[in-house]
Amino acid sequence: MTTHTKLTWPQQPLTRLALMLAIGAAACTSSDRSDTPDAAPQGPKQYANQPAFAAPNTRVDSYLDMLQASQGPAIDPAKGYYTAEITGGVHWVTDGIYQSMFVVTTTGVVVVDAPQTIGANLTKAIAEVTTLPVTHLIYTHSHADHIGASAVLPDGIPVIAHDETKRLLTRAADPNRRIPTITFSDTYTLVTGGQTIELSYPGNNHEPGNILIYLPQQRVAMFVDVVFPGWMMWKRLGVAQEVTGLVPAIDSLLAKDFTTVVTGHVGRLGTRDDALQQKEFLTDLRAAAGQGLGSVDKAEVGADLLPKDRANPWAFYRGFIDRAVNDCVTTMAAKWQSKISGFDAWIYDQCATMESSVRLD
Repeated sequence: MTTHTKLTWPQQPLTRLALMLAIGAAACTSSDRSDTPDAAPQGPKQYANQPAFAAPNTRVDSYLDMLQASQGPAIDPAKGYYTAEITGGVHWVTDGIYQSMFVVTTTGVVVVDAPQTIGANLTKAIAEVTTLPVTHLIYTHSHADHIGASAVLPDGIPVIAHDETKRLLTRAADPNRRIPTITFSDTYTLVTGGQTIELSYPGNNHEPGNILIYLPQQRVAMFVDVVFPGWMMWKRLGVAQEVTGLVPAIDSLLAKDFTTVVTGHVGRLGTRDDALQQKEFLTDLRAAAGQGLGSVDKAEVGADLLPKDRANPWAFYRGFIDRAVNDCVTTMAAKWQSKISGFDAWIYDQCATMESSVRLD
């Protein structure tokens, strides 16, 4: 089990902030910043520790090249999707950005997720393989981008999901996301037409109710929005609602004897090595964010403020956190920019998200 030392700064935010601002104000007496109270900034300027990547909210003219290892099979533009059998009647469907899975049994088809972008192509992909009817729908979690095309599937079939997913979908009242008819809290096993599909809940991670799906006969898993094979995670660590739950969730996946994992995003399937790499990335990111928080010179932050801003706590925190994030980005780039595609697209965002988790969680 990986353990982390929890940072306690600031334990008493207002008291410590007042001290920091005082330090910064003293430093400003020898600063080259204007002493005129109403002086305005002279325009954007970079921090001393600004990484080489474009700063957040600035236009990027050219991103880092994508890595060949992160690429999946080519998508026929005439079809708009790709589908193939993984093994033993388990198939996956992708449009290059989203993924779904379906399992062919002796009596029908079990579908896992119905992404919005794949839409009606999901039923076309199934029709390429079998004429058997869809008999069950499983939701990995409640988000519309992964299950918002459920209306393309037959009415009246059982919809299986976690209790939390039903709660969230009932609250959402979205006609494009059917309310689950079968729910569970910890584990559920679906045995149908000679296929066994095990569902389990590893605890809150991406969102409450995001489950792990495992087919022991085929050694295939599906776990969505946590592992991004060959790629930088989507922004805000996949928009994780429980950042500290991500690594334990990956550990739950790694506890299964799988060789292939359908991850819900990107254009290729994942492997055990991809899950291990995702865990390593998150572990490194937490360490880099903690290092960044500890590296900031608080006097420098205060010295960089205009006199009129020295009593503005948000201005101080902005300067402090920006510098911490910059340090995190630089640390992560040294190892990871050559290992995953899309590194520069979201690395500032990931460091900012993890910085908040390190301070608050």
